[in-house]
Amino acid sequence: IPARYGKPVYVRREYHERIAKISVMLTGGKVSLSAYIDNVLAQHFEQYREEIEAAYAGKLENLF
Repeated sequence: IPARYGKPVYVRREYHERIAKISVMLTGGKVSLSAYIDNVLAQHFEQYREEIEAAYAGKLENLF
């Protein structure tokens, strides 16, 4: 799902600037900031899925 179909979210200005620099450095400017953040979040959810599910066990249904 392309990030452009998502919802806006606000981040601290310093984080935005830092993430933008990292994105440009890693992708050579070929990936949009939104797509980069989407990829980072996808990796985060994949990596920590079990911990997240354990923390919310019984509180939320079908989190993933």
